[in-house]
Amino acid sequence: MLAEELHASGILAVVAFGLYQGWHSPTLFPGASARLQALGFWSVLTFLLDSLLFILVGLQFPAIFEGARDQTVGELLFYAALVCGVVIVTRMVWFFTIPYAHPIFNRVMRSGYLRAPWRERVVLGWSGIRGAVSLAAALAIPLSVEGDPFPQRDLIIFLAFCTILATLVLQGLTLPPLIRTLGLKADEAALTVAELQARVKASRAALSRLEELSEDGRFSENNHEQMREYYENRIERYNAGLEAGGTTEEYATSSSSWRDWRRALLTAEREELLSLRNSGDISPEVMRRIERDLDLEESRIGG
Repeated sequence: MLAEELHASGILAVVAFGLYQGWHSPTLFPGASARLQALGFWSVLTFLLDSLLFILVGLQFPAIFEGARDQTVGELLFYAALVCGVVIVTRMVWFFTIPYAHPIFNRVMRSGYLRAPWRERVVLGWSGIRGAVSLAAALAIPLSVEGDPFPQRDLIIFLAFCTILATLVLQGLTLPPLIRTLGLKADEAALTVAELQARVKASRAALSRLEELSEDGRFSENNHEQMREYYENRIERYNAGLEAGGTTEEYATSSSSWRDWRRALLTAEREELLSLRNSGDISPEVMRRIERDLDLEESRIGG
């Protein structure tokens, strides 16, 4: 609303705020429960809003097409092809020129454009698939300005729809074969090693904080030792993965066995909970509260 009052783009203002809020969300939502609820809420809301946008365009498309009939079909196709071409070429040119001209982008945006090989830049450039933001920007154009119909509004929405459709079909369907043709593969080993290193650092930070907390005497020596052993076991397991490079069959088998073992124990807990509820020893509310903790634990195990 503030951007609209300043005669700027309300759509881009929302996108900019979303990027800012997404970057700072770990500090904005310090509680785990709030973060889990927010992730679930935004996933559902995004799906609903995207669906609603395309439904609205689908309902309006016959009227939009009629409103754009001042041009011939050939002219409409030419304009659509021209806009799509400009959108695709501009993005491709960006990745091969602007980062070189402005190295500050690499520092400000924490990106690696300048270090990326040309094959990766081609894929990045070809990944400019348009969607809900472009459609929302087109639909946000007012119906009238000072009482007069907004000039060529139907044509603008028609071209936005064509651009979205073309990029979804052309770029979306050709992206996998392009990646295969260029011989690009995800470096899963590097990702696994980076994850394990981060987990080790986080666990060591927890151990350091544990020593600080133990000095005030609020926790018993027994609890202190149990928690220390817990984090030391985690560090040992992560270090074993780092020594294996995160890729060996032995490490993969060990991780899989550990996950299966934890799931089997969680299953035993769930079965006992059901038995206690069925016998009337605990209420359904108590069962759901414990079950939620078990579900969170199982989701943390991953796969």
